[in-house]
Formats: sequence, structure tokens, C-alpha cells
Amino acid sequence: ASRSVCPLVLWVWPSGGLGSNLHEERIDQIVLDLDVLAHSPLIGRKLRGDLREWVIGKAARGYVALYRYVPTLDTVFVLALRGQRKSGY
Repeated sequence: ASRSVCPLVLWVWPSGGLGSNLHEERIDQIVLDLDVLAHSPLIGRKLRGDLREWVIGKAARGYVALYRYVPTLDTVFVLALRGQRKSGY
């Protein structure tokens, strides 16, 4: 999970941005939203192969998680996160 969140932390924590409390709250909410995948791994929209995409957050604070669920391991791997308004991963 930390590999998935690190690029996001750098992206939402630009220098001179919002106060640290707002950043911490945003990151905490993203992590909580990703925790849903532990209980509902098939919640996301199916993409090619075994990849899925799940929209978390809302409006300007929305993100899209690209992930893979491996049923034999009962494990979700979050491969990428991007801002909802961005294209590509």
C-alpha cells in the first residue's frame, strides 16, 4: 500500500499548497476509501484483462484507482492513483 500512496502524497502535497491538516485529512480519506477494496474487491469498473478502476472521493478531490484483484491470494494490488480530472496513469 505504501508504494501506491507515496506518489499521491507527493502529488497532493505541493510546496506552498494547502495547510498540512487539509493534506493529512485528504490522504486519510483516500486511504479509508481504498480500504473498502479489502471487503469489496470487485467494486470497480472492469477494464482490460484483470484490471479494475474505481473512482474515490468527489468533485475536485476525486481520484481514480487502478487495481488488480488476485482471488487466489484474496489480495488487491493498487497499481496507480490519479486525479479524476487527469487522463492516463
